[in-house]
Amino acid sequence: MRRKSRIVLIDDDPSFTGLMSHVATKNGLIAETFDAMEDVDEKTLAEADVLVVDYDLGRMTGLDIGRRLERMRYKKPVLLVSADVRAFKQKNWPSTIRNFVAKSLGPFGVLRTIRELAETSYA
Repeated sequence: MRRKSRIVLIDDDPSFTGLMSHVATKNGLIAETFDAMEDVDEKTLAEADVLVVDYDLGRMTGLDIGRRLERMRYKKPVLLVSADVRAFKQKNWPSTIRNFVAKSLGPFGVLRTIRELAETSYA
């Protein structure tokens, strides 16, 4: 039997993380939520199959997190999410960010992309 995929959600919007965590869990994933990258320890990063990171986290952006992970040589896929689709027009994406999705697609649209990225995490 294959193990459940583990996702880490980094977003300072508790309504988004709460909803995504609920939907992910109901659909067979293990989800952990954090308000900021500073709250995530190395063990949690290592155990995650996919990181889901909000673009706008106040003091830091999802791109900043992607660059930090790139410097750490982090290999797991990162999904960037945002309520503001203008964020996706940025250039020079860090290699760690494998995809991006608008929050307006709803939790099941985000979940579909998470599942696709989790499959690549096992490859």
